[in-house]
Amino acid sequence: MLLIWNVRDEASPLIAENYAVNRQYCPRFRGFSNGLDFADATFRSFFCGDYQLISLDYPQLYNREAFVLRSLSSSFAPAPQEDGYAAYRAALEKLFDAYCQNGTVAYPYITRCYAGRLYTADTNDKS
Repeated sequence: MLLIWNVRDEASPLIAENYAVNRQYCPRFRGFSNGLDFADATFRSFFCGDYQLISLDYPQLYNREAFVLRSLSSSFAPAPQEDGYAAYRAALEKLFDAYCQNGTVAYPYITRCYAGRLYTADTNDKS
C-alpha cells in the first residue's frame, strides 16, 4: 500500500512566515494540514511492520492571484464578510511580494510517499 501526502517544507522561511500570518489572522488555524504531525510515529500506526519513506521536493509555482486565492481557500481562512479578511488578504499579498521572483513564488512542498503493508482490522498483528 502506498500513502502519499504533500507537506509544506517547514525549513523554508516562506513557510515559517506564512504560518505566522495564518496564526495572526485566522482564529481557526491549528497548523497546516489541520495540525497533523508528519513525524515517523504518526505513520507507523498505519503499517504492519516496516515501511519505506520516499521524499521528493515538489515546489508549486504561484502567481500573485493564485498564491492569495490558495490561502483564502483554506478552511481556516476568514471569509470575505468576516472581520480580519481584508487584513489577512493584505498580509498574504505582502508575503507574496517579499518572495516573488519574475512574477511567481515557488511554494516549497515535499511529497512524502509511505510504502508498506497496511494495517487493517483483518491483520492479526501490528508488529
